[in-house]
Amino acid sequence: MSTHPDYRRKGLARSLILHALYRLRERGVTHVSISTAERNRRARPLYEKLGFQLVKTLPRYRKQT
Repeated sequence: MSTHPDYRRKGLARSLILHALYRLRERGVTHVSISTAERNRRARPLYEKLGFQLVKTLPRYRKQT
């Protein structure tokens, strides 16, 4: 998910995630996971406020060019 810079810090991402979680719960989904790049440090506080917790980080591999 990405939010246009003009609309960040207004609760839009939070609202979208909460709505998605509500709809998933309606359908009987009991487990949800979120993946994000480790460098995306702005997202982590949002996810934690919504009840998600960091389970693990994965190393980043990049092919040398």
